[in-house]
Amino acid sequence: FDVKFLGTGKEYFGIWIVNLILSIITVGIYSAWAKVRRETYFKNNTKVFDMGFGYHATGGQILKGRIIAFIVLALVNVLASVDPIYGIILTIMLIALLPWILNSSLRFSARMTSFRNIRFNWHGTYRETMWFLVIAPVIGLLTLGLLTPLFTKYYYAYFANSHSYGTTRFTANPIVSDYYLAFLMGGILP
Repeated sequence: FDVKFLGTGKEYFGIWIVNLILSIITVGIYSAWAKVRRETYFKNNTKVFDMGFGYHATGGQILKGRIIAFIVLALVNVLASVDPIYGIILTIMLIALLPWILNSSLRFSARMTSFRNIRFNWHGTYRETMWFLVIAPVIGLLTLGLLTPLFTKYYYAYFANSHSYGTTRFTANPIVSDYYLAFLMGGILP
């Protein structure tokens, strides 16, 4: 399997510094186009059998999503300052909507990426996303991290198995002991 990355630090630094300056000058508005430049750079320079990936999102699409998110969060904050009960109710609603938001984001990201003109896709479900990205991390914290490697293994399997390349689904079945070893090496030994 021939996978390589052909980008350089010098090339990326040029993209990064321009993105940073333009994002600051435009008070963050340009950051949507900066993301497109960054993603395009990394995907085009990641080669599988000498073929790069494509990135097809536009800055306008990303900016539109960010504006919607900003308006929703601003509305939640305004309503919460008017009456704390509204804040509690809206926070519960946002937590309930979180899996849908995450699935929409992952689906958008997958569909905006292609390889050999075939798009990727995301097939995650509300229930599984709620479990792996909302509930399991909380349980991992409550168990002082003892279950975090186990949840991480299942999360990565879910993440891979929920993606497809065209109509072909990916499959992954990682080994739990590898995650506990990595957790031990990276979390406890230092």
